[in-house]
Amino acid sequence: MLLLLRKPGPAEGGEAKSSRKSSGRADPTKVEDPAETAKKVYLERTQPEGIQSVRAIMAMVKPDWHLLVFAYASLVVAAAGDTTIPFLYGQLIDAIAINRDPDKFTTYMLLLVLTAVVTGVFTGFRGSTFIVIGGRFSVRLRRRLFSSLMRQELDFFSAVRTGDMTSRLSADCQKVGDQVQLNVNVFLRSVIQVLFTLGFMVHISWRLALTCFVAVPCIVYASKIFGDFMRTLSTETQDALAESNSAAEEVLGSISTTRAFAAEASEDANYAKGMAHYNECVVRTARLYYVYSSTTFTLLPYCAYCLVLYYGAQLTQSPVGCSPTAAHGAQRCAIDASGLVSFVFYMQSLFAAFTSIGNIYTALAQAIGAADKVLKWIERVPQLVPDAAPLVPARCAGDLKMVDVTFRYALRPERAVLSGLSLHVKPGEVVALCGPSGGGKSSCISLLERFYEPQAGQVLLDDVPIAQLEAGWFHRQVALVGQEPVLFARSIEDNICYGLDGECRPSSEEVHAAALLANAHDFVMSFELGYGTSVGERGAQLSGGQKQRIAIARALVRHPSVLLLDEATSALDAESEGVVQAAIDRMISQGGMTVLMIAHRLSTIRNADRICVIKGGCVAEQGRHEELMARPGGEYAKLVSKQMQMHSASAGSDLAAQGSSPEQPRRRAAN
Repeated sequence: MLLLLRKPGPAEGGEAKSSRKSSGRADPTKVEDPAETAKKVYLERTQPEGIQSVRAIMAMVKPDWHLLVFAYASLVVAAAGDTTIPFLYGQLIDAIAINRDPDKFTTYMLLLVLTAVVTGVFTGFRGSTFIVIGGRFSVRLRRRLFSSLMRQELDFFSAVRTGDMTSRLSADCQKVGDQVQLNVNVFLRSVIQVLFTLGFMVHISWRLALTCFVAVPCIVYASKIFGDFMRTLSTETQDALAESNSAAEEVLGSISTTRAFAAEASEDANYAKGMAHYNECVVRTARLYYVYSSTTFTLLPYCAYCLVLYYGAQLTQSPVGCSPTAAHGAQRCAIDASGLVSFVFYMQSLFAAFTSIGNIYTALAQAIGAADKVLKWIERVPQLVPDAAPLVPARCAGDLKMVDVTFRYALRPERAVLSGLSLHVKPGEVVALCGPSGGGKSSCISLLERFYEPQAGQVLLDDVPIAQLEAGWFHRQVALVGQEPVLFARSIEDNICYGLDGECRPSSEEVHAAALLANAHDFVMSFELGYGTSVGERGAQLSGGQKQRIAIARALVRHPSVLLLDEATSALDAESEGVVQAAIDRMISQGGMTVLMIAHRLSTIRNADRICVIKGGCVAEQGRHEELMARPGGEYAKLVSKQMQMHSASAGSDLAAQGSSPEQPRRRAAN
């Protein structure tokens, strides 16, 4: 029993963590992935310290203080009524069976009915008010968590799985909200009921009240230890559930890939491992609860009953509890029969209240464990902090500069992605970035969008550091079209206007004009609901080319001064690429925009005003297509030559396939 109730020490905590890993998806025989280690170190380094969960929860409940006052007042009245009823029971039994008194019976019966009515009314007030308080608190908690997540840097989202975040927003917030709504209500009612009950018990017989309290210190001490242990177990259980949910969300969100590789059985086995770890935590909780409940809910209370009844019998008999009176020679006992009956009822009420407190203390400990996780993310300070007094220039010329930029990702600190890179894109200029994969092209786009901050150097827009610009204004001036555009489960028009709300929201005419430039208007109007058509989750109802054209329209409707194109056509088939490329060419031909594009295909970049080859984290060479091709040993000429060789090989294989007889493919297939 003592081993089960004892809190784990530091060494045992490490063993618990290692067993948790071994029971999850990872194989304990394998060396831990350095990337996962970097994520853990990053999160531990940036998480807040010294969070007091109870104080933070009370601060979030504080705006509803007027409801709390009403709920507490109703709670006190209801608890007083609950405590008065055992006394009335004792008087009624005395009037019925011990000292028969019809008038006394009628009086106390009316008092009992009146007390029951008043208690019922205020119990309803108390419960319904706490439901409102719990609901408002739950909304406040979820909104604060979501708002905090929206402010975090992208490194945080790279280190935390999406399933963990959704689990915190759903399961953990629900657990904390339920405790405020239900268990805090019952906990406070039980505490007040204990105080009233003790007052009546001391009034009836202080000797019996002291005897009754022999078991109370043991119950309180066991509840304290059990609650501390449950808080630790609750955190581990929530982590196990969040990890399993994250794995399931990842698989279900990519079900076509899972189906294509026939990985259903292996993913089912992985999920079963996660659930096995969760079940292990539940079983450990059940073992601990068995010891706690059998001791504090049954054994100790019944021992106290026996002791009180034995001592009560002594107090109702001479010579221990009774003494003769001088007036009539009759005996006067320390407690009469009706008082003993009432005292036994109060004992039942007292131990029921203590049992309720013990159960709720366990649930509250679990809720505090869940709240610790939620509050750590709420109180987490983003590593990419906006300027305290951001600038909103009157106009934007679109002059982009990266000056001697050095950059490495926080989760991959051992490798410098950019090393002293300098790049200048003049207003209205079209510049293409190309080069081998991993050279740092997409990192340039990420820095220009201020997804990250460089460790050294500056990123400027019109000679102003982008960190000093107001975020909303900046992202209206600098628009991005990525390789894999993300659409949201809402209408086409809402996706095009995404992020432009209130006065900034464009009119329907502006939306249609942007869609026309993006070659999207015709296919949108072919739908029955036109621009009101829902695109489905992640745009699942649209083809790749259609999604890309909606993304281009989303960029154009902002009338940006700078347009960033990150491999906007690389993931499309030839037909879709032609349509999207035509939209891009039409967009660029309008003029008035600075365009920075990343592309590997020669057809996409050869007409750019300037081509920059990014290699090894810096600009290896730059110039127009003709200038760079005039350097036979240059990096650009090598890239073009390699691409031409690949095209020639592909064309040759196609010609060979066309020249083969119909039987040859069949023989190859048969072989």
